[in-house]
Amino acid sequence: MLEDDFIKERQNIRQKMLKFSRAINQGKPLDDDLRDEISSDDILRRRFKKKTPNKFLEELD
Repeated sequence: MLEDDFIKERQNIRQKMLKFSRAINQGKPLDDDLRDEISSDDILRRRFKKKTPNKFLEELD
């Protein structure tokens, strides 16, 4: 059961990261739901900061 929860959470994080990167690559503004999730989720914030510095994360701080 614990492994299933871990896999689901991992897939959820991947989906959020994919949604974020698509929005950045296409130059589209992020929807409010994703912006709120990123600003409140420490795991996502750390992953995005590792990838590349960008203006969106600076706006959240």
